[in-house]
Amino acid sequence: MPRLRRAFVSALLGMGIALVPSLAAALPGGLQPRPTAILIPLDDRPSTCLFPQQIARIGGGRLRVPPRPLLGRAWTPGDPEGLAVWARHTAPGVERALISADMLAYGGLVASRTAESTTEQAVRRLDLLDVLREAGTPVVAFAILPRLSLRTSEAQAPYERALANWAASGVDSPPQNVPAGIFEEYLAVRRRNLEVLQALIHKVAEGNLEFLVLGQDDAASRGPHIDEQKNLEELIHRLGLERRVRIVSGADELAMNLVAGWLAGREGVQPILEVLYSEDGAGERIPPLESRPLDETLGEHLALSGARPGTGQGTVLLVEVPSAKPYEPPALHVGPEDQQRAAAFKERLDEVRASGRRVAVADLRLINRADPVLARELLEHLPLWELEAYAAWNTPSNALGTAVAQAVVREVARVRGKDWSLERVLESEKTQQAFTLARLVDDFAYQAVIRPTLSQAVRGLPRDPDPLLNLYGPVGIQARIEAVAWTRQVWEQRLAGRRYWVPALRRWVEFRGMHLEVVLPWPRVFEIEARLDLRLAPRDGAPPALSRTGPSS
Repeated sequence: MPRLRRAFVSALLGMGIALVPSLAAALPGGLQPRPTAILIPLDDRPSTCLFPQQIARIGGGRLRVPPRPLLGRAWTPGDPEGLAVWARHTAPGVERALISADMLAYGGLVASRTAESTTEQAVRRLDLLDVLREAGTPVVAFAILPRLSLRTSEAQAPYERALANWAASGVDSPPQNVPAGIFEEYLAVRRRNLEVLQALIHKVAEGNLEFLVLGQDDAASRGPHIDEQKNLEELIHRLGLERRVRIVSGADELAMNLVAGWLAGREGVQPILEVLYSEDGAGERIPPLESRPLDETLGEHLALSGARPGTGQGTVLLVEVPSAKPYEPPALHVGPEDQQRAAAFKERLDEVRASGRRVAVADLRLINRADPVLARELLEHLPLWELEAYAAWNTPSNALGTAVAQAVVREVARVRGKDWSLERVLESEKTQQAFTLARLVDDFAYQAVIRPTLSQAVRGLPRDPDPLLNLYGPVGIQARIEAVAWTRQVWEQRLAGRRYWVPALRRWVEFRGMHLEVVLPWPRVFEIEARLDLRLAPRDGAPPALSRTGPSS
């Protein structure tokens, strides 16, 4: 398997932009058209639906997404038939279709873990991919290899943890204390999903898919997913599709990577990222919830996003590697070890800035939350508009893929922005700043500070609450109050009235206004949806003489 994966990465890095359309002809006045694609996302969560749209806007593009009711919500599946109708009517005229096969086949990621859809139903729903291709729309699909923990039905729910532990153990004998019928249902769901992935690979061979990405959801170094990956890689090799089908780590971030790769290729830009790990040798280790070494996961995200690694040039991506205890809640008080870590992070940050290089940060230290020590150092010592990318949410692959995608489209905007309209550059700029600030609101303020208290308030609430009772309403209001208050403080202390130089505009822009809405997208406190809008106003003035971004004022 490693040989095939290395061949994939090398091929994609060598091809660079070969998988995406050529640069569009210039409009009158030298302005480039706004590239547009449709996206059928994995589900309606912010990370899978909102984030890709923001990544597209930073890169000067636009995504058309289905009406939210078609995507379902939480444990209610989406509507594959309705989505097919929407896609057929929306696709004409767009540059490409980016489609989640799990939403199309099952109704979303959660639905893909259940036994509700048969193999025949799921495969038949994939016919939309053929219809779009026949109509002239290039189609790129992404699909998920199941994680180890699956809730295949309500009857199976009491055994979900036992089955996941059995899967991670790598033993062949059936798990004890799990009824035979429940165990068979678990295996049947995995067999069905594998058959659907095989059907997708054959669609690539038939010419109905330009490119296919198969992402491994939360996993471990052992388990049935290892044989599933091997099965798929053998099929890919047998059909000679090594350059058109990829198996990678991750799930939620894949749409962002595909959007970044589409825009980078379209604009003829291949950004360079120099990666600096916080610990030597970290790239050879397998992070928690992953099945591959960190170096491999990074290479996958770079290649998928249209970037390549480099040394001494490009944006520097500071990667804080996973802790030995990534699930432990952050300490309330900063101890000597925290101080040493903060000092080391600040030193790396200062070195990059002193060299005149741009900086991005992927904080993988803790699972589903930022390291508060590092986040505070970042806020204290780096103007937010100088931060090219930031992510610290959920799994290491989620955060790493998000940071890579943002850094890539940021470089696309920097290189090609001179050919864009004033409106398009300003939209890119304000989305860049809003996305970065929203990541700090969510990954740091909410996940590391606010959520631990809220988790106690929802303990014991049903997974499917009666909407008329609004059981999660008080918690949602509290999340909104605290997140908005934190953001308002950051805005007033570090952004309001400050200005920075935008080379594509050859002008300064000033932070003039902020509006934030915070909601719980699903009936749980696992994530928030931060709808952040910033107003940037162009300002006249001489360009900065010495500073890369210019001083704040």
